[in-house]
Amino acid sequence: TAMVKTPLCLDSSGPFHFGIYQFALPLISSNSITIKILYSNLWGLMSLSTMGNNLAPTSQCLELMYCISVVLGGLMLFTLLVGNIQIFLQAVMARRRKTQLRYRDMEWWMRRRQLPSRLRKRVRHFEYQRWATMGGEDEMELIKDLPEGLRRDIKRYLCSDLIKKVPLFHNLDDLILDNICDRIKPLVFSKSEKMMREGDPVQRMVFIVNGRIKRSQSLSKGMVATSVLEPGSFLGDELLSWCLRRPFID
Repeated sequence: TAMVKTPLCLDSSGPFHFGIYQFALPLISSNSITIKILYSNLWGLMSLSTMGNNLAPTSQCLELMYCISVVLGGLMLFTLLVGNIQIFLQAVMARRRKTQLRYRDMEWWMRRRQLPSRLRKRVRHFEYQRWATMGGEDEMELIKDLPEGLRRDIKRYLCSDLIKKVPLFHNLDDLILDNICDRIKPLVFSKSEKMMREGDPVQRMVFIVNGRIKRSQSLSKGMVATSVLEPGSFLGDELLSWCLRRPFID
């Protein structure tokens, strides 16, 4: 078998001092474009992630300046990463602290009012469900101090997909739709909690974003009709029909 001798200029143990370019020797000796792309990306990531610790420069001025820039770039990226993580953790801890204070006040109030254990359990379950769904944030609270026009446009953007699913909204003008969107607010209901009872007056229209709602209606001879509303459905449109049929009174 014939042995292929490595050229002297590509021999890492030869008389040439490659410095930081020693890692580029496999790129020159390989004919594969994939290897060249992957190896160059690997070298760049290693240099930035280790802040230039894998570089061994020579005494060339430009080479030293390049190594300094790589080290400074790695330090800057690391500082940005730590800063973003710190800001994220502070925001999460602030929301968690606010929720803990609310939970503590709720527990104190339930003990003072001597609520039964079953009601306390429902309250705790609701608070847990609210935290899991909203993450301690209230979107309406965030935008309440914005200018009225900007707040209206934001709520119109957030609610446009919901109101388009209601056939009664298709023929309404933009002014009425803006007023409807301005009054939409998020609500969270825990599992097995009753939203409204049969026979109660309809007070709101509900759009289902997440979860499902089981609706039941009593029929004759003791029979009960049930149906399940999936995300994207709505209920309470009888209130809207009544408002549109009712004449305006000055």
